[in-house]
Amino acid sequence: MPNITDQHIIIIGAGMSHHSIPFSIYDSDPSLATLRAGDWGIAVHWAIPHIEECLPPDLFQRLREAQVDPSHEPDSSKDSLPIYNGQTHELLKRVEVPKFYRLSRKRTRSLCAEGISINFGKRLTDIETSPASKTVTAIFADSTHGSGTLLIGTDGPRSSVRTHLLGPRASLTPLPYTVVRLLATYPDPTTIPHLRNSIDSINGMALHPQGSYAFFSANEHSLDKSPEEWRVQLMYSYRNDIPEAAVKQPLDVAKSRMQEWAEPWKGAWSSLGEGTEAWSSQLSFWKPVAWDGRGRITLAGDACHPMTFHRGQGLNYSIADAAGFVQSIARVCRGEEEIVPAMGGYEADMIERGAAEVEMSWENTQMLHNWDDVMHSPLFQRGSKKVE
Repeated sequence: MPNITDQHIIIIGAGMSHHSIPFSIYDSDPSLATLRAGDWGIAVHWAIPHIEECLPPDLFQRLREAQVDPSHEPDSSKDSLPIYNGQTHELLKRVEVPKFYRLSRKRTRSLCAEGISINFGKRLTDIETSPASKTVTAIFADSTHGSGTLLIGTDGPRSSVRTHLLGPRASLTPLPYTVVRLLATYPDPTTIPHLRNSIDSINGMALHPQGSYAFFSANEHSLDKSPEEWRVQLMYSYRNDIPEAAVKQPLDVAKSRMQEWAEPWKGAWSSLGEGTEAWSSQLSFWKPVAWDGRGRITLAGDACHPMTFHRGQGLNYSIADAAGFVQSIARVCRGEEEIVPAMGGYEADMIERGAAEVEMSWENTQMLHNWDDVMHSPLFQRGSKKVE
């Protein structure tokens, strides 16, 4: 009978589980407080039951603390995403998003890391497997290494683990759309309350007939702070066949393009200070295909199914992956299944649903940037529901 200690999971990226399966986490970030990707808000809705599976009960009960607005009480009967016409600010639709949590990436990481030892500053450079000893070893840029019985890559859209498994087939597919993102505060204490009253207290989006998208969200809201200390997240995306055009001065490009928008969207951008930092990137995706990890190397989350963001599905699928992975490993530890078929089943399920959502999210992105197609887009027709 296999013993639970026969398994030791090497996690490249991030992880969470309250099961007593031995594991080690290796993160390329220098520390828990360092977020090279920014403290963006992240949406969770249909995957909340999977978070409950993965977190200890006491941490799950505190999930509300990780919200961008901890005073928000998720409500299955009231939570929604308002979508506006960016040219007139007319409400086009309210998409129901039952039990919606908009989480701070930083707060969520801190919550999930409680009681867990994480090896920071570990940039993966190679992976070695030993058929004889049935082990896998991760080798890092600082010449250290970590060994276990199985390695899972949760290292994001440009996953080094995926590249190890698939080589050139792991490359992202670039798309002709640019997104500008930023986090902002406003010196005028009336600005953010006005935006929250005019758009939504948590988040809202708008679509312009000329083919662009804008998003607003609370990012750091606390009644213990004054409104000029509150922070919001803004995003703007548009079709761009020459993506490099928005890279050097993304804020100026977005501000200029927002001049044709109605208030409050136009003012949200025009009121930004000159020193506001903005990031620009080209959208991309990778449609998952099968790989041969031989029960020793696998993937999860954005490492397996990086998708466009306009339907708000990425984190939900990542959390579902985590729950599915733990269930599979638990069966192995109980002696109910061998590691190779267990990982094969986990991967087949993840690849099938991940590929379907990657395709749907890409279709949705295209349709939201084409006014004639907006009402027929997956977001308008299916809302936030997962692909069945």
